[in-house]
Amino acid sequence: MSCRKQRRKEDAFFEDEIIHLVLEKELEKRRVSKQLVKHKHFDKPLQHRVKNLFMIGNGFDIWCGLNTRYRDFEEFYDCNKIQISWDLGIEPCELKDDKGNFVEQLTQFDLLYFVLSENYPTERDEKTDFWSDFENSLAELDDLAINMYFGKEVEDLKDIRLDCDFAYEIIRKTFAEWVKSIDCNRICINDTFHFDESLFINFNYTDTLTRFQFGINENDVIHIHGKASDAESIIFGHGKRFETDLQVIPMGGRFAGGYIIETILKRFYKDPPARWKIFLQRLKNKDAILNEVNAVYILGHSLGEADKFYFKQIKRLLPENVRWHFSCFSDRDWKNTIRLIRELKIANYHIYPTIGAALSKFKA
Repeated sequence: MSCRKQRRKEDAFFEDEIIHLVLEKELEKRRVSKQLVKHKHFDKPLQHRVKNLFMIGNGFDIWCGLNTRYRDFEEFYDCNKIQISWDLGIEPCELKDDKGNFVEQLTQFDLLYFVLSENYPTERDEKTDFWSDFENSLAELDDLAINMYFGKEVEDLKDIRLDCDFAYEIIRKTFAEWVKSIDCNRICINDTFHFDESLFINFNYTDTLTRFQFGINENDVIHIHGKASDAESIIFGHGKRFETDLQVIPMGGRFAGGYIIETILKRFYKDPPARWKIFLQRLKNKDAILNEVNAVYILGHSLGEADKFYFKQIKRLLPENVRWHFSCFSDRDWKNTIRLIRELKIANYHIYPTIGAALSKFKA
């Protein structure tokens, strides 16, 4: 191929990448706008004042007896990933041993995050840290290894783009299907609870709170990361912001490859500021005013970096004398709670060893 034809081919690819980035930004804006319109239609004004504010994390669903750990998602992913790939029209990859013998089928997500980024277990029953910290792990890819595997020519870069897009679609679809499969009828809480003048900010995707044990009106719950019943609304990922640099695209080769790899990391960004914008609009839709709150309950949260943003923002909306209540399951939860208390300069607080203890005053 002549240098001129090669250059035209590269220019066309770089133009496509710029269009791809612009379209991604536009699609994200439309998704946010669509959620705002949807909530404005369904949200109704609260029929009470807000005295108690609850912020519910995944530990709450686990306390209820639901299989919502990321290890549970790992099992679901392993069992369903190939079928879901085919359902999406994506042909799986093949893993082979050093002699070229077939070992197993893999998805493009497996290829990028496990095989090339060396998170893949050497034994089938071996667990890796990737799944125990799934959302934060989505921010970690070995861009050098991926670049070396695919190559740096235009066709190689197209393959990187294709596999990055496939990996994103596969894990997003699988995660949404897993969340949808969680059976909230299996709640094993024997006590019933009664909540007056309360608003719930639910970081989970399930409808656990509206079950009879808790009896909470659906309008008193705000799902900040989406709901299982609405796959398009589901948000998951890390809290690390990536700033993509368009200037590296025309440089081609490994630079362009690194840029493409970074775009998938950006797609897994939770974008807390955008979610916060939706949350504030929903408070407005519900005529929910938080300046009369006297108690905040942080239940089932590991208080990781991705969600810490919300606690900082919430504190700004609350009275100074509000009392904070935290539940801690592990030593790690305890350390993260103390760290958050110090960062937010919370003086009035109580820490409980279990969620049940934190909710004891609300038992019917």
